[in-house]
Amino acid sequence: MSAEGLAALADCYGEYPGAGGQPLVGPRSLGDDFQQGGEARRIAEGFLFRALRQDIDAAHHGVRGRMSRVGRPALLLDHADGSLGRRLLKPALEDRERGHRDRLVIFATARREDGVLPEWSRPPGGVPDHAPLWRGVLRVRMPVLTHDQQKDELSRLRSGQEQSDNAVRLRVHSGVHRLSGGRPLFVTRLGAATAAASFPTPEECTDWAILDARVPAGEDDQGRRIADRSVADVLVDELIGGERPGELPAEHRSHWLDLLTHLSVAHDVECAQILVRAVHEGRTERLSAYRIAELLDDTGWPRCPGTSSATSACAAC
Repeated sequence: MSAEGLAALADCYGEYPGAGGQPLVGPRSLGDDFQQGGEARRIAEGFLFRALRQDIDAAHHGVRGRMSRVGRPALLLDHADGSLGRRLLKPALEDRERGHRDRLVIFATARREDGVLPEWSRPPGGVPDHAPLWRGVLRVRMPVLTHDQQKDELSRLRSGQEQSDNAVRLRVHSGVHRLSGGRPLFVTRLGAATAAASFPTPEECTDWAILDARVPAGEDDQGRRIADRSVADVLVDELIGGERPGELPAEHRSHWLDLLTHLSVAHDVECAQILVRAVHEGRTERLSAYRIAELLDDTGWPRCPGTSSATSACAAC
C-alpha cells in the first residue's frame, strides 16, 4: 500500500495488452481475458504473475522497505514442472527478455533428471537468433540426502509420535536409506509413512515389513476420510497416483496406474506398443509408448538401465 507500490502496480496494469497505457483499463481487460479461457487466459495468468512479482519487489523499495528487509526478495515456486508452473515461469522469462526486469529471485523446483522444463521453448516463427528460454535459468540439481540428513528428516517426521526402540529406529533408518536411495521426496514420503507405523522388534523391521506396515486411518489434505493402508500403498498413491504428468489427457487419468503396471512388463519398443494398443483398444484418444515415456520423463521418473528408450521410464514403476 506504499506510494511506490501503488505507482508500480498502476504502471504494470497500464502495460496490459489492449490497455493503451491506462492503468484502470488494464484490470478490466485482464478480467475479461481470464474469464474467456484458452490463450487469452494464459496471457492473463502470466500477467498476473508479473503483477505479483512487481508488488513483492515494490515492498523492498522505499525507506521502510530498505530498513526492514535485507537483500533481494525471493519467491519459492514448488512443483514448477507441472503445467501451472510452466505457465507461470515461461512468461516471467519472456518478460525479462523484453526488458520488464525486477529484483525478485525465483526459486522453482522441478523433479526432472535434466532440470529443463519441456515447454520452455520458443513458438514456431520466433526470432531465430534468440537463445532458448531455458538459457535464462540457473539450473541446480537437488543432491541426494546424506545419512545424517535422512536421520534428521526422519526424526522431524517422528516428532510428537511415540518413540520406538533404538534398535527398531536404526532398522527403520537403514530401510528408508536402502529403499529411497537418499532422494529427498522419497525420504520424506517414506519417512512420513513409517512414522505412523509400528514395529515391535528389530527382526520384524525388514524392508518388506516397512512397505507392508499399516498406516492408521486419517484424513487427507481435503479433509476426506482415508482408511488404513500399507506403506507401499501410500507411496504408490503419493508418488504415482498423486504425481501424474500435467500434460496427461483427462481420459487417461483414472487408469494411469493400471496403464503403467501393464507396461512394466515390456522388454522392448515393439512389445510396449503392442501392450498399449491392447489397453487402448476402443478408446477415442490413445497414447503411444513413446508418448508415455515422454510424460514420465517430464514428471522426473528415472530411466532403468538395460531397457529401451521408449519403455525404460515405464519399467521403472
